[in-house]
Amino acid sequence: MPRPRISEPVIYPKDFDIKKTWFVKYRSETGKLAKRYGKINSHITVKDRLNEARALIKAIKAGGSKPTPQKTLIRCLSSVIEAKKGTLRLKSYQTYISILANFAVWYRTTNDKNIVDAGAYVSWLRDNKKHTNYIRKCVNLMRSLFEVLLRSKRVKSNPFFEIRIKKIKAQSKLPFHLSHIEPIKKLCLERNPQIWDVVEFLYYLYFRPSEVRKLKIEHILFEDMRVIASDDVLKDKDNYLKVIPKPMEQHILKYKGCNPNFYIFGKGGKPSLQQLGVNELCRNMTSILRELNFSRRYSLYSWVHTGIKQAALSNIPIKQLQLQKGHSDLNMFNEYLKDLGVEDCTRLINEFPAL
Repeated sequence: MPRPRISEPVIYPKDFDIKKTWFVKYRSETGKLAKRYGKINSHITVKDRLNEARALIKAIKAGGSKPTPQKTLIRCLSSVIEAKKGTLRLKSYQTYISILANFAVWYRTTNDKNIVDAGAYVSWLRDNKKHTNYIRKCVNLMRSLFEVLLRSKRVKSNPFFEIRIKKIKAQSKLPFHLSHIEPIKKLCLERNPQIWDVVEFLYYLYFRPSEVRKLKIEHILFEDMRVIASDDVLKDKDNYLKVIPKPMEQHILKYKGCNPNFYIFGKGGKPSLQQLGVNELCRNMTSILRELNFSRRYSLYSWVHTGIKQAALSNIPIKQLQLQKGHSDLNMFNEYLKDLGVEDCTRLINEFPAL
């Protein structure tokens, strides 16, 4: 069924969610769909945003529908990303679009739309609690986009030319202690049983969250108790098998008989043809961890670290764990074991030869 044509300006989002970016969609004089943001998003209450949006609609109806300077700039920046799209990984393209959308929200709420104050943009990101490395990524992208516009003489200068953000060495996620597991499991099963199923795939099979959401029933070899992941699933373009440990076998068998084309972790909390959103799994686990007062050093990916640590402490050979993780370089894999301390050396404690 075709969507109804927009004849009158409409305010979006229709649910008036204050966390989303608001705009007015309308048909221009040429009949094309267009968007206007105005100063709507500079307000923090639904009432004020509605008043600003209605004033914008009034201006549009009065004939004020010409492209604004900020709209032109955002279109130019967007065109640079689109021109590079064919050379970018999908994840990189999505990240660039996300950063530009974030920049656009800031730019449309600045006082002077003809000037980009890069320092003010960085301050705005910091005020919004963005991580320093994310800010660095934003600045580097905006510098490269403006550089393309500068070379093509679509802007007069690059406002990000002298802005440099020092990278902070990322801290790896911490593994959970054994005492953590039961309260997390209990809350997961109460709130969202599917997220605990995801935990098992990370703990036993060492998949990344971004890979788990792409897994389908067809990737499970039930007779051999293996999972084969292909290059359309993996971050590193390769094919490899993962063995299913005994404690996970019963869990895996519950998927036997499902449509092989179903995503294992689909919409509705069960296998389906509808794939979960990119960040949905991480958001669900983060919500549970914050409710239990865990620090930001813990996340969904902490279960991979937990699985590797517990397997190593159980004396499973490191080489076997490396193969299960899929790393070709043992030195790279050893990064997962760097946090093991002397207190974890149970054999050293219990089996040290006496004099």
